[in-house]
Amino acid sequence: MTSVSLILLVTGLTIPSAALLLGALLVQRIRGVISRRVGAIWGLSLGIGLIPQLGYVFLFRGTRPNYASLETLNFWADSLPLFLFSYWPGLSLGEFSFHTEFTLAPFPLTGWLLTLGLASLAIHFLATGWATRQGERAPVGLLILLGLGFSLIPSLTSYASNRYFVVAVWLIGAAAIISVDRVISAAPKVWLVAALAFIAVVWSPAFPASDYRSQPSPPWSEELARAQALCEAEPDESVDLEFSPNWPYPDSSIPEPTNATAPCSILLR
Repeated sequence: MTSVSLILLVTGLTIPSAALLLGALLVQRIRGVISRRVGAIWGLSLGIGLIPQLGYVFLFRGTRPNYASLETLNFWADSLPLFLFSYWPGLSLGEFSFHTEFTLAPFPLTGWLLTLGLASLAIHFLATGWATRQGERAPVGLLILLGLGFSLIPSLTSYASNRYFVVAVWLIGAAAIISVDRVISAAPKVWLVAALAFIAVVWSPAFPASDYRSQPSPPWSEELARAQALCEAEPDESVDLEFSPNWPYPDSSIPEPTNATAPCSILLR
């Protein structure tokens, strides 16, 4: 219980959307999965972690743009399936040109259909598994809903890039693992070994799609020396820094400070 309390405290301090976990704790308490005492301690730990988040919201004197719009909702629905496909390196849902003769593109509502399908499945699992403490249906439904929520909130409150979908992908992946855990546990070990070997063989051609995460880059000291030399020659210019993983690629369309371009006026300080 202490370790979970510490994790919830750190989570609340780290990410504001951790407030969604208060709803998850309430659901588990109503279902009787956790006791009143445990629910109160965990909720208090999470609440204490969220206090600085609330303080920042009320004390922040600047202005922050509001991104909530139909466009951001469409971006969220279209992005969620793309990031779920990241479990298979190189697999994507987008336009595909066949020998430059014609282009195949997904149906415009594909993202919404998959997202609403996940939400409907989650609600069904949560509703059917609500009455019992045992079984995996309710936890699976709760994990999927949390995954959807953790990706939706940043999409509505800020510019949502791929980092906002990491938690969602892991939560929905955990739901998938839990849902098949009973089948895996009951399966003969020979079948499991054969299945893992089959997955490894089929998956192996996709491994190079993740090579960009380990591409070699110049030592950081050498890269800084190169940037300093360029800036001393052209103090009013900017320098594209190279590092590993090489993301994001220098792109003027990506707003600072997300891109890898640094103004010399800052570097020379």
